[in-house]
Amino acid sequence: MTFRHLEIFMSVYQNQSITKASKELHISQPSVSLAIKELEEKYQTPLFDRMNRQIYPTKKAHLLYNHSLQILSSLENMENEMYEDHVENISFGCSVTMAQVFLPQLLKKLKMIYPTIHFHIIVNNLPNYSFSYYR
Repeated sequence: MTFRHLEIFMSVYQNQSITKASKELHISQPSVSLAIKELEEKYQTPLFDRMNRQIYPTKKAHLLYNHSLQILSSLENMENEMYEDHVENISFGCSVTMAQVFLPQLLKKLKMIYPTIHFHIIVNNLPNYSFSYYR
């Protein structure tokens, strides 16, 4: 079992659909089905009841889901802490008009180019705009 198995399982569980999970994860339906089948074989229990082209989580699926939430949350926290030193912050100020008209497009492009930088915006119509860069 891998973290990917848990991610796939959680998507199927939340969507209650292999098709929706495959679209959400951008992987094929057979890949999703295989991951679920591998989990069911590993734990020797069905995770979903299949009836009339729908799936319903079993009691063991509820149990696995709760544990998966904790495991993946812990993994995400670990990764955030490991990369914490690599994150930089940029703060700047602008007027309300700039914030409404130009910032959404600008920030979207900046986040694509610099995904590890956190941008902090101060919106104010006073002439004292601030710009600071800190680590």
